[in-house]
Amino acid sequence: MMDSGMAIIEEKIQRAVTLIERLKEENQRLKSEIAGLREENRQLKEETGTMQEERAELKDKIDSAVSMLDKVD
Repeated sequence: MMDSGMAIIEEKIQRAVTLIERLKEENQRLKSEIAGLREENRQLKEETGTMQEERAELKDKIDSAVSMLDKVD
């Protein structure tokens, strides 16, 4: 009876160890995924800033062209 109880305890411990190992691997995978997403987010913010600058420059050029056309009239 004691051996049976010990076997059950050992089995439960082994399952717990296996679960912990799997969770550690998943945690590492998720950390890597988060790092990748943070880098992607940084790049997108940089691209957004560049696009906003280009938009402002284009708007200024359009405003200048419209102003020049207004002078022609």
